[in-house]
Amino acid sequence: MDFLDPEKQKAHARRLIAGYILIGMVVLLSAIILLYQAFGYSIDRHGRIFQNGLVFISSLPDRAEIYVDGMRESSTTNARLALPAGQYVFEIKREGYRTWKRAITVEGGTVQRFDYPFLFPEQLDSTVTKQYAATPGLVTQSPDSRWLLAQNTPDSFDLYDLAASAPNPEAFAIPPEIASAGTATTGWQEIAWAKDNKHVVVKRLFTRNGQGASEYLLLDRDDPSKSVNLSVLLGFTPSQLQLRDDAYDQYYAFDQPNGALFTASLDRPTPQPLLDKVLAFQSEGPDNLVYATSQDAPPGKTLIRLRQGSDNYTIRQVANDAGYLLELERFEDAWFVAAGASTEDRVYVYKNPVDSLKSDSGNVLVPVYVLKVDDPTFISFAPTNPRFVMVENGPAFAVYDVKNEKGYAYRLDTPVDASPGHATWVNEFYLQVAGGGTSMVFDYDGANRQPLMPLAAGTKAYFDPDYRKAFAIGATNALAIFQLRTALDR
Repeated sequence: MDFLDPEKQKAHARRLIAGYILIGMVVLLSAIILLYQAFGYSIDRHGRIFQNGLVFISSLPDRAEIYVDGMRESSTTNARLALPAGQYVFEIKREGYRTWKRAITVEGGTVQRFDYPFLFPEQLDSTVTKQYAATPGLVTQSPDSRWLLAQNTPDSFDLYDLAASAPNPEAFAIPPEIASAGTATTGWQEIAWAKDNKHVVVKRLFTRNGQGASEYLLLDRDDPSKSVNLSVLLGFTPSQLQLRDDAYDQYYAFDQPNGALFTASLDRPTPQPLLDKVLAFQSEGPDNLVYATSQDAPPGKTLIRLRQGSDNYTIRQVANDAGYLLELERFEDAWFVAAGASTEDRVYVYKNPVDSLKSDSGNVLVPVYVLKVDDPTFISFAPTNPRFVMVENGPAFAVYDVKNEKGYAYRLDTPVDASPGHATWVNEFYLQVAGGGTSMVFDYDGANRQPLMPLAAGTKAYFDPDYRKAFAIGATNALAIFQLRTALDR
């Protein structure tokens, strides 16, 4: 009876311990291998260890073919590719669509995501939804991309629901009682949509007794009868009016000739003084401002200051200028401020400047990046997800990626039309310009430039919320719908 033999029991126990140790070593080795694989390490056929990088790549529409250095991958978009460190040329292809292409540098142990590529059809099918007698003087789109408001007559608009399968115009008349009496409308300008996608502030241009003037109106998309004349409510027409925190009922009113900045609201319309000696400003959120001021500035200089709550901080000083480029946004719990003067040919980008000023009192604030463009005229952060900030002068661009801390500078091959004279964001990754009467769309860094459709002077293309259709006023003044999917994908 072997189980009663002490020596055999000891031998059996030793075999069990050895087996457990062997199993533990196998498990540990497997865990180490999986851990190294998770960090991108592999072994080539010569036994050498190298580290991969991961590239996630998607597209609209999906199930497109992926080519890396001309070789087709077995998977289609959306896909994850593990590649040794190096430089590659990626192409995304799908029958009936234009190829998306870019050079990508893969670094070992890193993850890169290209979730945004659009594949535009080789030919854009279009249909006319409404013929206008003249180019609408104002066409504006809500932040959620669903609503399009287009001027029809001098005092009436058409409202389109772009989420509908076949958007048709719905009449939107400006209540005559909210316009200044005895005046004739000469034009409209978009100021801003509120974040509720229901209210939009516009500037009405008019003449009275042969004299030109203007006033601000708050339009209610749902009920035009609830629209409000903000100039009458405030008691004056500011040089500039901004929504405070993108709320339809909160405002910053700027009296530029007197350098006075006020706050006001629908509930408390009497303007309340906020700042003096202001030359220009930009706001974000309820209590955050970046502004240019002559107060306490040395001769020939202007101070750029940041206001958070009731505190003011000097960011830098720039040359006195007729144009200041100011922007601020919050991205992934960090504040980014961009500020510069046109004649200095550069715009400085700062990350959490207040934190730096508080921790390094008395030291010069150092920018995280400098955007360089000759005589820049326009600046903006990408919408919704403000990862990119763009500075422009006509066809010349400089862009900073605050997430990856990378900068890009490029120049378009075609001139930018005088109106509107600058690029606008299609979404947080794509820009568009009107050049030579044609809409051109391109990646944030200038790659994949795609001419899309003809445009009437002073207009641009608009996209529905799902980017399945584009809308544009053409040379014949017709609002047309352009399909961004081929017939097989609709």
